[in-house]
Amino acid sequence: MTSLTALALLACLMLFLLPKALSFGDTWNLKANPIPGVEVVLRDGQTVRGDLSRTWSGDYTVLQADGRVVVFGKDGFTGMTARPQPDRGFPWRSFAPAILLLWAFVLYAGWSAMQRRRQTLLSASL
Repeated sequence: MTSLTALALLACLMLFLLPKALSFGDTWNLKANPIPGVEVVLRDGQTVRGDLSRTWSGDYTVLQADGRVVVFGKDGFTGMTARPQPDRGFPWRSFAPAILLLWAFVLYAGWSAMQRRRQTLLSASL
């Protein structure tokens, strides 16, 4: 397999993995920095208030003031409101996995280009 073929396959793999990396980063950010003061209306009409977070499986969790945790899926609510929050800082965890994935791809592409250039120079010198 040539290095261009490997690079093309890696590019396709990267395009497939990029949304997964962004989702992973978003979950990581919500686990590290839950959104306080969220009010969620569940499908059954029940309203829960508390700190919104997410599990690694993709479900949402609301930690209520009394310590109870309510877990619901992506389709388990009809509405969600949050009061305005002070600046929570840049959500770097949301983007870190995707940036690392892109960085690895660029690094491999550069290495691959250097290898092709070196091979071209070696074969031209013979």
